[in-house]
Amino acid sequence: ENPFVIDSISRWQAFASDMNNTTSGISNYGAGLYFVLAKDLNFASSTFAPVVKFCGNFFGLGHTISNITYSYGNATNSNSGVFGSLMGDSVVADLNLDNINFSDMYSNAGLLCGNAAETRILNCHAKGVLSRPTRLGIQVNIGGIAGSAYTNDDVTVYRCSTSYSGTFMVSSLNGALIGTVVGGAGGSGKIDVFDCYGRGIVDYNNDRADAYIGGM
Repeated sequence: ENPFVIDSISRWQAFASDMNNTTSGISNYGAGLYFVLAKDLNFASSTFAPVVKFCGNFFGLGHTISNITYSYGNATNSNSGVFGSLMGDSVVADLNLDNINFSDMYSNAGLLCGNAAETRILNCHAKGVLSRPTRLGIQVNIGGIAGSAYTNDDVTVYRCSTSYSGTFMVSSLNGALIGTVVGGAGGSGKIDVFDCYGRGIVDYNNDRADAYIGGM
């Protein structure tokens, strides 16, 4: 009945800051709280701030976040996306992402989220570019919606679509798990993907590591 309303770039920045450090009075990365995107946000002339971890309920209301260019600089934070990690029975629904360009990701990378651990992703649609031009000694998990879904809890991805291109350099000692919707997946939890569409154009560069590339 009274959600937190995000209707400007500055309020998105405040939202990301509140989730990335819990000194604002919002605890547990927004668990149990509701956030709504009340208008389209265009980051063409603004600096984007990702949400490192999110455990709340985010409703895009059909609005679009667009024109993000962001480099992670190979930082050891392993989850890269508009939301780094979705967990704690979180929900992200009815959100559109357009012209999202993430580069120099470390490990788990997706346009919407790096890792889906305990979440429902509903009616979200993402288009963009994911690239990692350097070789790092760690496995890479890439997906258009979620880079990975390593979880001991349930994950649902429902009526989502994605279209992305990517160029990845991978360490010769480590492999890659790449999918259009979700990249790597595992754990004892249940992962359900229903009524989703994905399109990916991937340039994978490596001399001898294993790569698993699929349409899902």
